[in-house]
Amino acid sequence: MKNVQLVGQREVSSKTGVVVIIASLAALYLDSLLARVLSSLGLTPLITSIIFWGVGGLIAVIVYYNFVIRYLYTVDGIKLTVERVYHKKPRPMVEFMKREILFSGSVEEAIKKHGKLKTYKAIRKTNPNKPVAVVFKRAGEKQMLIFQPNEEILKALAEKA
Repeated sequence: MKNVQLVGQREVSSKTGVVVIIASLAALYLDSLLARVLSSLGLTPLITSIIFWGVGGLIAVIVYYNFVIRYLYTVDGIKLTVERVYHKKPRPMVEFMKREILFSGSVEEAIKKHGKLKTYKAIRKTNPNKPVAVVFKRAGEKQMLIFQPNEEILKALAEKA
């Protein structure tokens, strides 16, 4: 049996989309004003340009992570798949077999027990589910996934493959 959970912002309404676009443009305009002020204070064009593009990139990342990206968790009989979903198109993030799982529990316990590992994060602040860490071994390397599964996904993950 296949269990699926989609985590993240629901489809953005037209009204919300317009507000997000206007707010983004306003933030970029303020970024442009900041670049002009810094330039008038005597900063070199290179430094002003770096600051402009850095702040603009930060604005784009904030909009992207808060309004565009979602995560799709899928547990079938033998594996867990996590995909990033943007614009209704899932793109693979991490996939591993259930038999490769070494630990499942809180993030703090996983770090205490296994130390610092390569980590995949598929969490959203707006999701009410508690973050869960899953440590797995793939190609001889321990890795960790932090995600926010619902009860169905947790039960399916706990079942023997």
